[in-house]
Amino acid sequence: RLVESPDNLGFAAGMNRLLTSILGDSAIDHVLLLNSDTEPTPGFVTAMQARLDPAARIDMVAARLLDAKSGNVDTLGITIYRSTLASNRKREDEKLLGPTGGCALFTRRLLEDVREQHGEWFDESFFCYAEDTDLVVRARWLGYHAAYAPDAVVRHAGSLSSGGPENDFVLYHGIRNSLWWLIKSAPLGWFLRSLPWFAALHAGIVLRHLR
Repeated sequence: RLVESPDNLGFAAGMNRLLTSILGDSAIDHVLLLNSDTEPTPGFVTAMQARLDPAARIDMVAARLLDAKSGNVDTLGITIYRSTLASNRKREDEKLLGPTGGCALFTRRLLEDVREQHGEWFDESFFCYAEDTDLVVRARWLGYHAAYAPDAVVRHAGSLSSGGPENDFVLYHGIRNSLWWLIKSAPLGWFLRSLPWFAALHAGIVLRHLR
């Protein structure tokens, strides 16, 4: 079913609007988010569902997203580096924070709990980018865990709907929102311990884009 909006709501508000509609159906136990610039392979939903484990509070699952052109790994979910940067997880030995919004399976239980505790799913002030990190971090604070489904393979074009990964729109929202989720959800002690690497990261970002 296609739901259209006369305005560009951004990823966050658009997903919230759809989640409100979807979860109005009490028969639905799981919700899959899948970007419009993805091409999933057969069986990926079953592979993701197999990794859910309500008893262990594994209520969110990440897939294996591959670059649509090169076939290289695009993302295996979200990881957080010592610099505080939440970014695409490229290797299976990197710690998994949670799934990216581009392909994410969530249980109703997690989504209802997040909304009850925080009054929202995705923070609409983010508009797009890093709103998935913010939601996943808040879910982790509530005691939920994530799993990775290596057999759930999805090809991903990457930032196709926003004009590519290096334009001003993507850079602005990506960098701004990487700060916003820290301010909103990161534990202070962890952030202070990471401060030297945080400063080095953002100095590097400034130098890179001054070119």
